[in-house]
Amino acid sequence: MAKYVLTDCKIYVDDYNISGDSNSGTLELTTPALDASTFSSVTARTKIPGLSEMKASIGVLYDATTAYIPDDEIDTWKGGMTAKVVTICPTTGATGEVAYSFKGLGASYSQGGSVGEVKKGTWNIEGGGGTGPAVRGNVISNVLAGVTGNGNGTSYEYGLLGTGHTLYSIVHLYSIDGGSLFVNIYSDDHAGMTSSTIRITGGELDETTTVWQTLAGPVATDTWWRSVYTYDGTLAKFVHVMAIV
Repeated sequence: MAKYVLTDCKIYVDDYNISGDSNSGTLELTTPALDASTFSSVTARTKIPGLSEMKASIGVLYDATTAYIPDDEIDTWKGGMTAKVVTICPTTGATGEVAYSFKGLGASYSQGGSVGEVKKGTWNIEGGGGTGPAVRGNVISNVLAGVTGNGNGTSYEYGLLGTGHTLYSIVHLYSIDGGSLFVNIYSDDHAGMTSSTIRITGGELDETTTVWQTLAGPVATDTWWRSVYTYDGTLAKFVHVMAIV
């Protein structure tokens, strides 16, 4: 297994690409083992799985030269109970790479430092969106330089969306200069996608936002999936993550 050095991770929190203000990040996924021992257990304790938990810890650097510093975004969560979407791409966030997404609450934020050090902070975000464990999927569309028109994402063979499984579509639109963006998911039974069927319609997006959508299986025969976007403005930047769980 090849090893790699963390250099260009991408971290998105709702409509905020925090990557340029962060230099560290961890994602913790846990399922506690709960003691269910009874008098008849005799020689060993009995354990059962509890509720899964997730937490992201993001190291941020304070930037006093811009109007959109990490503190501004973090402050919008203060006292709020509305979950926001967090997506962490541990490599570069390019199309095809692994991504982890969940809905979380801004649980805590600490900042400070010593004389002569860079002012920094730690933002802890805990899962609280009622969506279950974090979704492990792939980036299926991410034009980091932005899009200026219409386009198709690369088609990927994810397999069948079977009974009891769910398709997740997560879009972080973190920059848009005019116009409207539509991001949809299509499926087909072959890589060419010549007879594809729309499975998730993203709706019209005309301001920075995040869209979390799901589709319950089954979807028969189709094993290939891709995103299709249309945009009629000047420039839009977004990342689209898909997963079948």
